Amino acid sequence: MEILLTLLGILRLAGSTKLKNVAQIAPFEFQAAGRTAFYDPKLAQSLYACKRDYSLPCPEFHTLDGTGACIPQVSGGPCGRYSVNLSLLSRNSKERWAELCRVNWPCEDCSTNFTEPVIGSFSPLA
Repeated sequence: MEILLTLLGILRLAGSTKLKNVAQIAPFEFQAAGRTAFYDPKLAQSLYACKRDYSLPCPEFHTLDGTGACIPQVSGGPCGRYSVNLSLLSRNSKERWAELCRVNWPCEDCSTNFTEPVIGSFSPLA
């Protein structure tokens, strides 16, 4: 389990582009330190889930052009490098499109202050 969580952390830190690329071939098996673990993108999505901001015109790694179309900055995924105008889609439609194309909208602003100490006590893992 520790290896799996470490991999999930590395993938999260590497950025969502890498996570999306991994999700295309997952779940997959990997070995490290003589142990076998499995990576499942659905689990990663639930571990690192956030409330997405579907009020924005384009998903992450897309730029908005002058015609209102979202142009992908990177190729890959089922939707490739196709530009698409998403302005008339509802929130639910954007969610479904994101799932089908394996992209995400940015997270809504987080109000958590990570500079303040955490209340409570923690013990180191053995």
